[in-house]
Formats: sequence, C-alpha cells, structure tokens
Amino acid sequence: SAVTTADQKKLGNMVSGDLVQLTNEQVVGNGKRFLRSHKVVDDDDDDNDNDDDDDDDDESEADDSDDDETDSDEEERGGGLFSIGKIAKLMGSDETYLFQKMAAWKEKGYTPSDILSRLGITMNTRGRAQISNRYASYLG
Repeated sequence: SAVTTADQKKLGNMVSGDLVQLTNEQVVGNGKRFLRSHKVVDDDDDDNDNDDDDDDDDESEADDSDDDETDSDEEERGGGLFSIGKIAKLMGSDETYLFQKMAAWKEKGYTPSDILSRLGITMNTRGRAQISNRYASYLG
C-alpha cells in the first residue's frame, strides 16, 4: 500500500474525532495496519455509565442479604429479575417474605404485568406466573 504514516496522520486529522482517534502506532514499519491500535475518545455524554437500567433504586433490603450472590450471578447471565433461590423463597410455605416483597412492589407502583415481565415468564417458568397471580390478588 502506498499510504504512509504521514498520510494516516492527515486522515486522522481530517476525520471527525468524535469516536476514534488514530495513534502513531497505526502503521507499523512494514505498512500493515492493526485493527486494535486506536484510542477511543471519551464522548463527554451526560449518561451515567454505571447505571444498570433495571428501574430499581439499588436499595439493599435487609431480608435480601442472603441471596445477593445468586442475584448478581443471575443478572450477569441476563436472566430474569430474580434468581432461582429468590423464586424458591417467594414460593415457599412461609408467606411473610412474599408479602413483604409484594408490599415493596406495590409501593414502587408495579402492576401484575410488570411482575410477569420482570420475572421472565415463559412456558417453562409457570411458578413465576403463580407469584404474579398472587400479587394481583394481593392488590385486590
């Protein structure tokens, strides 16, 4: 290729610097380009890059402390709102935890359809639909 380092530098100066800026290492001595030899420029947007976009307030609840590890594993895999451990706890014979969660959902303004979608209801997860149905009854 007849493109020199100087030509690459001119091209880097001509192109808008919004997303990528070429570095001096773009063209090595033998003229080959490396795709990963560029710097990403901070876009200076006002978005919060640490925002997890899950609509919860990231408040820790005292009764959730024993399930935090399974929740983070589930979220990393892109699962529903709740881990398998939390679903089992919600479905358990002691309804105290379930009613505490329902009260929190009501306070946040969740509808039964919100709960269905946040639980990731499919044909294989019918137990989660039962929780949503019980919440609809709770709302009364």
